[in-house]
Amino acid sequence: MQTRLVSSALLALAVLSSGCMTGSYLRRGDAAYAAGNPEEALRYYEQVNRRSDEFRADPVFQERLRHIRMDVLVTQGRRDLTARSWDAAIAKFDGALALSPSFESAVRLRAEARRGAADEALERALQAADRNQLVEAGRFCDRGLAYLPDHTGLQRAKASLTAANHSADEAAGLARAAEFANGQRWREAEASLAAVLELNPYQLTARARLSAARGKLAEELRLLGVAQAQLRRGDLAAAEKQLADLRRQFPHNEEAKALAADLGARLGEARNLIASARQAERDGRPGLALLRLQTAREFWPLGVEDKELARLQGVLLQLYPVRLAWEAQGPGADLLRGPLGAKLKQPPKSDQEAFVLVLQVARGGSRTEQVGSEQLQHSFTTRQIQPNPELPQIQHLVEIRRLEERAARQRYDEAVRDLRRAEHQIPPHDPQRPATLQRLEQRMRQAGDNLRRAEREMEHALHRLRTTSPHVEVVMTQILPYMQHTVRKTYDLSLVATMRFAGENVAGPVDFARSVVSEDREIQGANPALGLPEDRLQLASDAELAAGAAEVLAKDAAEWARSVAAEAWILQLEASAAELERQGLPDDAVELRLAAQTHRQQSGR
Repeated sequence: MQTRLVSSALLALAVLSSGCMTGSYLRRGDAAYAAGNPEEALRYYEQVNRRSDEFRADPVFQERLRHIRMDVLVTQGRRDLTARSWDAAIAKFDGALALSPSFESAVRLRAEARRGAADEALERALQAADRNQLVEAGRFCDRGLAYLPDHTGLQRAKASLTAANHSADEAAGLARAAEFANGQRWREAEASLAAVLELNPYQLTARARLSAARGKLAEELRLLGVAQAQLRRGDLAAAEKQLADLRRQFPHNEEAKALAADLGARLGEARNLIASARQAERDGRPGLALLRLQTAREFWPLGVEDKELARLQGVLLQLYPVRLAWEAQGPGADLLRGPLGAKLKQPPKSDQEAFVLVLQVARGGSRTEQVGSEQLQHSFTTRQIQPNPELPQIQHLVEIRRLEERAARQRYDEAVRDLRRAEHQIPPHDPQRPATLQRLEQRMRQAGDNLRRAEREMEHALHRLRTTSPHVEVVMTQILPYMQHTVRKTYDLSLVATMRFAGENVAGPVDFARSVVSEDREIQGANPALGLPEDRLQLASDAELAAGAAEVLAKDAAEWARSVAAEAWILQLEASAAELERQGLPDDAVELRLAAQTHRQQSGR
């Protein structure tokens, strides 16, 4: 009650001495503070304090202003505390304590802010140590201790940076870890450092060394993974180099030792096979060289290139080619000799050739037949110039409009004459004069309207007459039926193929036949004058059809001949190889078997 009376007295004094504006600020500040908004209340009270000397000298108002300033600083400090802005929060709480050193809330919150800043500094110091940045970790420790000198974690972390402060167990663990690291035993070093951190989780030196040890382990795993991937790809040379680098950096990695031993055995076997393959080729045995390269590739997939295998296969194909000749007989042989020679690219039969393709070609013939008829329609358009049928009607309409206009003009002239006569003949004092003149004027106006309407209709009729053409074009579409016949000409050619070797049949006889077709259409009932031109038959000649049939038939016979000759030659090579093995000549047998294998691969068998 006393505070309210003082406020009322101050408000009365503000109104009397400083004007209504100061009183308005004071009332707004009181309302804002009562609504729980001390920051807004402080803005209004500061305005009052600046504007009024009486309030600046009033101790009651100044005390209230001091309390509101304290409330605002604590409120802002709480926000900074929630946002983890420790320095800003501490500054706000220090400002509140400067106004009231015994403000318990500000004391408690400032201690909380200092604790938060110290904890965050410790967390960052540990993170810096995990990154092996001990100098930066020491700076974070110093910063945290400046906030809270008795922080146990920071004290232990700061002390761990100096070897003299290490406990006996910590020093022993760090010494063991250093010994393991010098011997590149990073897993043992990691275990020793982890044991030290179990004793003292704030041991920054151990954290930094553990980070370095784990980095080495990660690099060790990376190099091992690269080597394993290279082994899976078959790149043994790259894997050998990678494993050598890995063992040089990490000599105690047992998995790398096992991989290197297995890799060395595989590479040694593959390199020996490659060397023996080169020697076999120099000795004139390309088949044996190919066999050893294929075996070496099973050990070392990327050690033998495809082009090297293809080169040796090409040598075998040249040494043991499929010898094929041909001859064409029969009435139609001349048709087939040219295309067959182009397809087989072999000379005709000679005594030195092993396989002979014999073709008995029958005489070809053609037949022509009508295979379809279709009734169609051709539409055409005709145009004629005729007199305009509307012109007489328009001329008749013009005459009617002219007569109507003449009659309307006569009625109008009569109405005007009757009105003028009445104006002169009816005495001015006659009581019927006004009514009579009004009736005659109305009649004249109506006659004038009728005259103007008749003139407009007359003008419209004359316009239609002037714009109407005396002639018109008449367009008519007519239909012309006609027949379209489809004619087909077919040429048939056939042959019998036989494959012989040493005078005996190897395959066949096999029949081949091909038909080549030429089609065209002709029109029955054509009329060029009406836009339907004649379409005469244009079928291919017998010579053209015979050449087409011979081309296709030669392709079929050539493919069959290559396939049959290759299969027969492969069987001969394999049989010869088996015979050489029985005779105790395995190296010679290998040459023939590899030649047969190459022919099978080339033919896709």
